[in-house]
This record gives sequence, structure tokens and C-alpha cells, in this order.
Amino acid sequence: MQSPTHPVSWFVTRGVRRTIRSDPLLVVAESVGSKFLLSEPVYGLYEQCKTIDEGIEGIRTQLSMLWDAYVEFPESKLTEGGMELREKLRALIK
Repeated sequence: MQSPTHPVSWFVTRGVRRTIRSDPLLVVAESVGSKFLLSEPVYGLYEQCKTIDEGIEGIRTQLSMLWDAYVEFPESKLTEGGMELREKLRALIK
């Protein structure tokens, strides 16, 4: 049986408010004992949580941290991999 997926939308509020594109990220939720493990494979995000809502909020927090670390960071200080991640993150925003 395939694990259920849950949409995760988020937005950036620095400067001009930008919203995520119309198709939000989908995270997979798996039950692990009394907890859940949420995963988003494109960005390598994982969150272990008591509830799915708690896990979705954790994924949103991770996305915000990635945005701060790669999009808001000076381009000249990023590695090649950092630049690739920066472009993937920027592609999420309209």
C-alpha cells in the first residue's frame, strides 16, 4: 500500500511577499510506531512528529531555513551545489 501524501505550501515574507507556485510540495507520511515520518525527497527534507500537522509545520520551517541559507545568502559565497539548490528553491516561488 502506498503511503499518503500531503501538500505543503509556504511563502516568503522578506521584502515583497511571494507565494509558492500553484502545485505545492508533496510530502509522504509514514506511520512509525506512535509517530509519523514525513519526507520530501526532492529537497531531502525529513520530519519525525507526533501528528501530521506538526510534521507539515516542521517541513515548512526547514524550507524557510533553506531559503535563508541559500537564497538570501550572497551568491558569491555559495558552492556549485549551493547554487543548484538556490535555483530549485527560487523556482518554487512565483
